[in-house]
Amino acid sequence: MSIVGTTGKLSSPVIKRSTKYRFRMFNRGRGRYGDMKMMKKMEMKNLELYMKNMSVMEANKKLKKKAEILHQENQVLMSELIQKKLFNF
Repeated sequence: MSIVGTTGKLSSPVIKRSTKYRFRMFNRGRGRYGDMKMMKKMEMKNLELYMKNMSVMEANKKLKKKAEILHQENQVLMSELIQKKLFNF
């Protein structure tokens, strides 16, 4: 490796790295079966998370309904309390 360029001036050394070797080492021994197995695991995890998300969303809907009912009940009780105070004076 030379640090002198074609023009005769000094230049920084250029080191080329090939990614194909790293990629091959990463995939070594897995083959199509390993990829399919990993995809199946990912699909199962995705389905599991989807189902969990749906149940959380359903619980959230129920809690929102409860909160709305409690808010309405609170408004009724507050208006009754105000009316009692006004009529007592």
